[in-house]
Amino acid sequence: MARTGAPDRAAGLTRTISRLELDSPFRELLASRVTSITSPWLWGIGQSSCVCGSARLQPCEKESKRRRLQPLWTISPSARSSPPRGATPAKAGLPSLLFGTAESRALPRRQEWLIAGLWKRTASAVRKRVKEEAASAAVDNFAERTFFVTSVTWGRRSLFQSERAASMFLDTLFTYRERGVFHLYEFVVMSDHIHLLLAPNPTLALERAMQFIKGGYSHRFMKETGSRMEIWQRSFTNHRIHDSTDFEKHRRYIHLNPVRAGFVESPKDYPYSSAHPGFSLDETPRRLKPVA
Repeated sequence: MARTGAPDRAAGLTRTISRLELDSPFRELLASRVTSITSPWLWGIGQSSCVCGSARLQPCEKESKRRRLQPLWTISPSARSSPPRGATPAKAGLPSLLFGTAESRALPRRQEWLIAGLWKRTASAVRKRVKEEAASAAVDNFAERTFFVTSVTWGRRSLFQSERAASMFLDTLFTYRERGVFHLYEFVVMSDHIHLLLAPNPTLALERAMQFIKGGYSHRFMKETGSRMEIWQRSFTNHRIHDSTDFEKHRRYIHLNPVRAGFVESPKDYPYSSAHPGFSLDETPRRLKPVA
């Protein structure tokens, strides 16, 4: 029977993987892992012999007419070694194609453990990569619709001079942020107006996002205080952010607003601004981050 080395075994396993019904990214990543584990320690070069099987890693004329499938590999006792204590191959999670039929003998323990570990690590890597790519795509989608928004109280009343009213607004603002209505990058609550640097959810118009903020606050304010007075002016102004320079310009404007109004000497001292420590904000999209 022909003897074969680690490269031939890796090539055969790669061909086997290509026959599996897997998604393309998963198959490619699994195949790349296989080619990286061809060391003499792993495969036992010079001590392993390959027999005929469903994967046909090495043709064997003498065994070509055998009816029952054999294990994909056999390995001499001197080349076997046990996996670390406590390690158990997740054999149930592997395709039966890697092990032949139920009638065939089980793979050597060492190779079962190695293949199971390879499968588990590959699946974990694919899930992580898909999650990262999805998160990155979501952030970029928000970046295309980032706005600087200003809304003024009805009749320019100094409604937010009240700590209760200002805190209630911040609570409302972050409630809708946590629900995914928008991404919030910067904000400031002044006595008679607010400035927001936000990006509405791609499925919502900016007007709809502002209805959540203004309408939600008005409803809560009236419910908790019993007041029936108007809270906001009907409309609001907005400016669409074009690039990182534009983003940084409006971010600084928000931070310096309380300083220019004479409320504080440093932006971080104003408790109703994103410049104040302790607020959880969304990550700035890469497209709008300042160039280092």
